[in-house]
Amino acid sequence: MARSETLDLTAATWTQLTNAAVSSITFQNQSDNYLFIASTSDETAPTNLGGAVRYRPNQGEKDVALSELFSGVSGAARVWGYIREGGAVLVSHA
Repeated sequence: MARSETLDLTAATWTQLTNAAVSSITFQNQSDNYLFIASTSDETAPTNLGGAVRYRPNQGEKDVALSELFSGVSGAARVWGYIREGGAVLVSHA
């Protein structure tokens, strides 16, 4: 299911940014804090920050393939966000 909205992430909690399996995603960190992005092959949240990509405020990616962003994750299909202090993330995917 397509998504294009701003999500409010709860502090120090992995939040699924995708609402279905996807092959590419657009996102932007709209908070004043670092955003960590990780991927899994299913709806199971990551358990730590290992392998996560860090984004500064206002940084993000435009229509990036999950296979490019997470080449080490076999079957990457779900994207998760984590902000230690909480904050907003713009997410768009088909």
